[in-house]
Amino acid sequence: MESPVFERMLAEKDRYEKSHPPIIEVLKTHPREVLLAMGARFAENASFYVFTVLSLSYEYLGLEKSVLLQRVLMAAAVQLVVILFLVICRTGWGVVRFISEAPWLC
Repeated sequence: MESPVFERMLAEKDRYEKSHPPIIEVLKTHPREVLLAMGARFAENASFYVFTVLSLSYEYLGLEKSVLLQRVLMAAAVQLVVILFLVICRTGWGVVRFISEAPWLC
């Protein structure tokens, strides 16, 4: 004699066997959120890669170390201001409105 929960699970076995892989389910049901997350990740890493490439190639570009340091610090300051601005917007707008409208600010 099996428990009622196990018997119900056996009865619904076909439903579980016909489900798609999780990534397919997510892409079909939430494409907007997936694209939004991909865009956020891209925007997050873009500045890092620009800084890295510039830092590694400053000799080839003929830049002095002081000029490179100054530009990297300016970019970091701009990034800090943008992050603070987005935090203020998120607090004032609420989570749902911020998630739907903040990507368009960038």
